[in-house]
Amino acid sequence: MTRSEVRPTETSRPVVEAPRTAAPVKWWAVFGALVLVFMTVVLTRWVTGPLFETVPVGPSPVPTFMKVAIMFFQVTSIPGALACLYFLVIKPWRRDRKLSVDGALTIAFATLWFQDCLSAYSGHWFTYNAWAVNFGSWVNSIPFATAKAAPGAMVLEPILIVPGCYVWIFVIVMFAGAWVMRTARKRWPNMSAVKLAAICFVAMFVFDVILEGIIFMPLGVWEYPGGHFSIFPNTYHKFPLTEMFTAGGMFAAVAVLRFFKNDRGETLADRGVESLKVSDHRKSVLRALAMIGAVHAIMLVFYNIPNTWTATRSAEWPADLQKRSYLTDGICGEGTDQMCPGPAVPQFQNDNRNPNGGSAHLDPNGNLVVPPDTKLPRLVPFEVGK
Repeated sequence: MTRSEVRPTETSRPVVEAPRTAAPVKWWAVFGALVLVFMTVVLTRWVTGPLFETVPVGPSPVPTFMKVAIMFFQVTSIPGALACLYFLVIKPWRRDRKLSVDGALTIAFATLWFQDCLSAYSGHWFTYNAWAVNFGSWVNSIPFATAKAAPGAMVLEPILIVPGCYVWIFVIVMFAGAWVMRTARKRWPNMSAVKLAAICFVAMFVFDVILEGIIFMPLGVWEYPGGHFSIFPNTYHKFPLTEMFTAGGMFAAVAVLRFFKNDRGETLADRGVESLKVSDHRKSVLRALAMIGAVHAIMLVFYNIPNTWTATRSAEWPADLQKRSYLTDGICGEGTDQMCPGPAVPQFQNDNRNPNGGSAHLDPNGNLVVPPDTKLPRLVPFEVGK
């Protein structure tokens, strides 16, 4: 029988090539690349602009225990981050010559500090201790930012603390969250993924209360004076329960992203990377960019968008914080022309077109301040019939 006389049997089927679709990893990688470009533009504007200036401590004496805590975190945070990068990125790369999911996530965490101040884009609700090494922040270098900002008087970023903290804290979070879900799955083998994720969210809510409400904030490293539904409400370290939900939710989402993988070890962000016909090096680059895109999306959705709402509807700042100049960052209170935010205080709007100030606002004594060259709206009378 010649080749042309072969007939298909019952078990033979024509091979139909599935339609090609872009792998999710490609879309997430594009988003991650755009995030890096945006970061570069904003940080360049900040470093080369007038807002790259230290926010001073002010006249209030900083307690010794706060200085010790800040110095401790300034000395240990960046080395802690470098250790995470070594053990989760560099060492596995030397062994396998490719980037693992944990390594890609760790690289992504090393970029996430950029979003730390973004919820102050349109108003103020948190502060950092000005005793820490700082050069202000980049939030008002983002186009169309309206929060009050001036050189030496704006929300600041402790540059030796925050970038490192975002790496080692999130590394702890992704391992701790995975441990919680793995333990729950062993205890209840038939538990659904949704229920496992819910358990992780609850665990991360508790974790955030301990991390921020009990450790960092009483030490005076950062504070949330404008948050709502607070415990310790009349202290400088009031802890808003809204922070528990937004930060805890962000932590849990990262842990869930890492925990749930397909049979190829891919997460929702880097799904499809192992099927690509490219080198391991290119797969590693795509995986890293995809993770950058995914964790930035998580922080934006779970944390910064909700807390931007908080910033524009700030609770009244505690007097125990307002009396400490090192925690007001020159934003409001004594020594400024701005009353600290609260339900009875009109929202300040920065005007980049007006170098003398922004919107009309209340000074610390409750008097109306109209910056020079500010044009107030006029009453428009009703149109009436003849």
